[in-house]
Amino acid sequence: MKRQAVEKIRNYIKNQEWHNYLVILPTPALVQRFVDELFNEDVKGTFYPKIYTFDQFVGEVLGRNNKYISDISKTEILRDLILKLSREGNLNYIGKNTKSGIIQFIAETIRELKQNAIDAERFYEVAQSLSNPKLIDLALI
Repeated sequence: MKRQAVEKIRNYIKNQEWHNYLVILPTPALVQRFVDELFNEDVKGTFYPKIYTFDQFVGEVLGRNNKYISDISKTEILRDLILKLSREGNLNYIGKNTKSGIIQFIAETIRELKQNAIDAERFYEVAQSLSNPKLIDLALI
């Protein structure tokens, strides 16, 4: 199915049928991977409109008047997530630590990962390969 979708979108791009498709992927790394897969002699050097990350698409739809989650809301979401993962027994390093310092550290780490287009799945793979419980917990969060 994925191969068929890529071929279909490749044909739309080749024929400049921009209205026939829209691709939304979660991270810039996946957008790049998708564009790399689209790239062949038929569409070489072609502009790829309508291939977005979710954040880019939201910005486009809202006319760049993006609405963001407040820092307080982010803190509460992270606190709830940590408690949930901890109750499920998934956090081995952080545990039930929901003090504001650890929450801010986690929020900043997530922000840096996003800014550097580090894919969450890849981060988790690296954390596991290093057998680092702190990094594994961060990747799970």
